[in-house]
Amino acid sequence: MQIGEQIKSRPIDLFTVESRYFCDVLQQQPVFRKKQRLFYLPNGVSEVGINLAGLDAMPKEKLVVTIGRIGTEQKNNELFLNALRKLYDDCPNLMREWRFLLIGPYTAEFERKLRDLHRDVPNSSDHVRLTGNMDTRQELYTFYARASILCMTSVWESFGIATVEGMYFGCCPVITDYGSVAHDQIPAGARWGKIVESSGCAVAQALRDFMEQDNLQELQSACKRYARMTFSYHALSKKLDGLLKATEANMK
Repeated sequence: MQIGEQIKSRPIDLFTVESRYFCDVLQQQPVFRKKQRLFYLPNGVSEVGINLAGLDAMPKEKLVVTIGRIGTEQKNNELFLNALRKLYDDCPNLMREWRFLLIGPYTAEFERKLRDLHRDVPNSSDHVRLTGNMDTRQELYTFYARASILCMTSVWESFGIATVEGMYFGCCPVITDYGSVAHDQIPAGARWGKIVESSGCAVAQALRDFMEQDNLQELQSACKRYARMTFSYHALSKKLDGLLKATEANMK
């Protein structure tokens, strides 16, 4: 950390960082080593303006969703299409049972690539679709509530809020290793989520594992429980309140 940053940070009594890894790295900096004022606190899922009970009552469907600015370099959605091509080759009967939605604004180039898939794979246009942008959080969360699996193929993410939003509603996540936050979101040993390498085969296999899972509902419930304990703004605000009170007490 630069000397100027150290000087400017002296009046600040409490810092939070959304990544465990970067929190650990920053803890080693002299400006934070001398005084405990840096803590891990992830981003949370907002429930403001949504009907949570109504969303939780929705039945799960054989639906896989991916969320974001579809077709951008960061989101790497071409990898998702490659995985779907692999699945259509390997298990066409299974694919006829499922639908795949790419949710968010999309580029014209990506729309052309999706048309190529529809051209090459008969009947895929009935199962793989772009939705366009969602105007409200309630509308977006409705897709999470209905979906069984969330697939994010990003090259990088600052936090990856879409992943934890999906988990919050019981979508089993299949994600690429888009940064240290991916491992905060899906802890080691979790059976309800998978972090995979950035290859069509790896993403396809992880999706298939969940799509063919006999106890998928059980895994969805475990995913939802973890997300609501870890990424609920109610829990996070309570933790932050405790940190603020502890900091105030230490100043007296």
